[in-house]
Amino acid sequence: MTILPRLFVSARWLLTLMLCIPHMAGHCSPSETSPAIGNWKVTAVADFADLASMDEKEARRMIGKILQVRLNTVRFGKDVCDNPIFESKWVEPELYLRQDAAASNARLHLPTPVEVVDLECTVVFFRKRDRMVFYWGGFFFDAVRQGK
Repeated sequence: MTILPRLFVSARWLLTLMLCIPHMAGHCSPSETSPAIGNWKVTAVADFADLASMDEKEARRMIGKILQVRLNTVRFGKDVCDNPIFESKWVEPELYLRQDAAASNARLHLPTPVEVVDLECTVVFFRKRDRMVFYWGGFFFDAVRQGK
């Protein structure tokens, strides 16, 4: 008879945990293992959106520049974005790009599905652990991880 109350308490604890984990996930602090953290060297202009804050000539000047992603800042050129959010999810790229960026995967050639990390001031799409595409100023840039 004493096992029944213990089972009830365990089941109630498990149910509470299952209900709380999805809500807590959005409040977890980013970890050093986030795939976006590091220095990323721009290798090419991959595509552009219909509305952009720079022209193609300015975008091409970004080739060779470093996107620096840290736990508390994102830097690209002279722009600095504080407190990135590191929200990660796997998406079907064509649907995501059409809905969120009014763009297509035709020129980006992202894998299906693709991991997307929202940094608040930009989003990054991972081709591989050391290769990404990120969106900045209306342009999509290819980038490769620098260093380890």
